Amino acid sequence: MWQTTPGGVIIFTQFIMSICAGSANLLSMMYFGIQLKKLGYCLWALSIVGLVVSEFSTLHAQVLGPTYDVEIKRPFLMPDFVVMDLGPDRIGMTQLFASELQRAGFKVTSAAQAQKLMVPLSQSSNQAALALELYQMLDNIRNVDSDALPMKVRQMRKIARKSGIGRGYRFRVTAGMEEAVRQGVLIMLPGNRIAIAPDSAPPVVTEEAEAWVPPTAYKFSFNYVYRYSLTCGETCSEVYASLNDFRTGEVLASLRFDQPRIASACKNEIVHKLIEDLTRRGTVRVTAQVEANARPMQTVAVIDEGGEDCHRKSSQAWADEIATALLGQYAVVDRSNVDALLKEQRTSLEVTFDASEFVEAGRLVGAEGLVFVKAGCTSGRDEIDVKMTDTTLGTVCWSMHGENADATILVQRLEEAREAR
Repeated sequence: MWQTTPGGVIIFTQFIMSICAGSANLLSMMYFGIQLKKLGYCLWALSIVGLVVSEFSTLHAQVLGPTYDVEIKRPFLMPDFVVMDLGPDRIGMTQLFASELQRAGFKVTSAAQAQKLMVPLSQSSNQAALALELYQMLDNIRNVDSDALPMKVRQMRKIARKSGIGRGYRFRVTAGMEEAVRQGVLIMLPGNRIAIAPDSAPPVVTEEAEAWVPPTAYKFSFNYVYRYSLTCGETCSEVYASLNDFRTGEVLASLRFDQPRIASACKNEIVHKLIEDLTRRGTVRVTAQVEANARPMQTVAVIDEGGEDCHRKSSQAWADEIATALLGQYAVVDRSNVDALLKEQRTSLEVTFDASEFVEAGRLVGAEGLVFVKAGCTSGRDEIDVKMTDTTLGTVCWSMHGENADATILVQRLEEAREAR
């Protein structure tokens, strides 16, 4: 059975080249036609060798090289924090992943801390009102007997329930106590005792509780197959990881790495490459800028400038989505009206894109602003540039740049920028 090895390929190549060299030397001693035939055989053999070497090199790279695979299920905004099980593991992969995520801009926290962050600090103004009642109760007790505080929490609850605070319900008294501690009015002391904080003012009670928005949180989990490497000591032969929405469990991205025993990728390199690809390909970045002198508008038209993103989604498709998302802020003129007007002015639409012509056409169809949308692809990231031009003044009113963002996120950031102006 023949086996293809680098040494065998080299020896066979040298053998064929020696025959060709010998044939070339015989040109002066033998018939020209016969030698041409021999040279043809030599060239044919050399071409076969080239194919074998090429296929072997490709196979060699595929078999011996490590595999990194990061699949983005849905592009995601940078979260408020990422939850990880921060317990120790055999080769320190937890610490490596946590450090690399933080280096990439993620805030990493433990599962226990995340549970606290996912609960509103004050669910309603009622809790603040209970905190105020508890404060007044303890303040009255302190005025009567200055040595009564600090007081055991159990005793404080008993007095509060007898006083009718929280309608006598234990869980309501506890909620009021926690709110008072959160506001810094009451303090917890060793021995499960409670006291009024020095120089503290009564708890603040708002008329209406602010709407609580839960933080954006993801969960990063992983497992791996351990192996020892002569090059870097402890490393992994396989790594499997995922990034999920912490509340819903939706999979945002899956990460996979494997390497054959002959390969020697070290654990630091593995973690860095996986998180780098996750951040580069998955994270959404949006910037929006509103010009200070932009005049208010009600009617706009949306035009694409050509191009397509990394997923071959055209600028026209993006323009349609942007137009739909803008309906909450503007009345959008049908693109076909602008095209129809341009047809009257030009004999063919298949010409170089001219923004000034579209601005004029937009003004003639009643659009106060013209929104230009351009899609592109850079380093595997979808890039969208959107800007609006005043059809009367010809000035830019606002602009947006998005990476891996959808139309809804883009327009949402624009609205936030306009409100902040």
